[in-house]
Amino acid sequence: MKLKHNKKRNTAFLYEVLVRHLTNSILEQSEEKRVKVSRIIKEHFRKGSLLREELEIYKVVLSEEKHGFHVAEKLIYEAKKAFINLKKDDLFIEQTAAIKSINASLGRDAYSVFIPNYKSLATIQQIFNVKTPIKTRVLLEAQVIHNLCYKDKKENKEMVSVSNLTYKTFVRKFNKQYGAVLLPEQKTLLGKYINSFSDNGMGLNLYLSEEVTRLKGLVKNLLKKEEVLLSEQLTDKMKKLVETIDRFKKEEVSREMVEKVLKIQSLVKEI
Repeated sequence: MKLKHNKKRNTAFLYEVLVRHLTNSILEQSEEKRVKVSRIIKEHFRKGSLLREELEIYKVVLSEEKHGFHVAEKLIYEAKKAFINLKKDDLFIEQTAAIKSINASLGRDAYSVFIPNYKSLATIQQIFNVKTPIKTRVLLEAQVIHNLCYKDKKENKEMVSVSNLTYKTFVRKFNKQYGAVLLPEQKTLLGKYINSFSDNGMGLNLYLSEEVTRLKGLVKNLLKKEEVLLSEQLTDKMKKLVETIDRFKKEEVSREMVEKVLKIQSLVKEI
């Protein structure tokens, strides 16, 4: 019997949803949304709350730190023990309150955001769930123990290979189109893009938020310069750049967006 994963009753999933929305609010420069999400996190995942306590239990099992087999086995045993000792009725009430806050502030579609470790979160919930068949639970625990003990060398090797290939492709394509020398800010952006494969885009999102704001400020300053004002063609070009930059705030970060930002960095520097 396969149990359905109730993601809204998965405390770690709720937390990841909020963190993802918090990151997006920073990228979108939406102060109102940032304040709302921060308030929900502080209110429902505050120190001393059962949600915070359960989240810490999840983190122990999801840790990327590698251990010996017996230590990993002991970690899961103690995590399950700690979970059993949680006051389930009170925990259910806290989860319900958090879900209501998310629905009210972010909407019922807030849970549709992409969560990279969703499968792992579902697995941990099944391990903690006493209704999970014994054989299924044992097999899932063996999988988690393996993850706690060993790094997936194949996955890491593929990740590095893809990252290097992407970087070289980016540089080759950009050099061919826009010049042979990359600016410091372009190198930084490319580096953040490559690292986004390993940190789920957190560093890239934060950098782009700051860089897009910086570029918009520079373009607006260029619009005030006499040599730009005297050229109708250049003025129109600058105004279109501002419009393009503004659209970034409403778009998901993608390879295409990074390429556009690289081009704008080069263009602004040239002018």
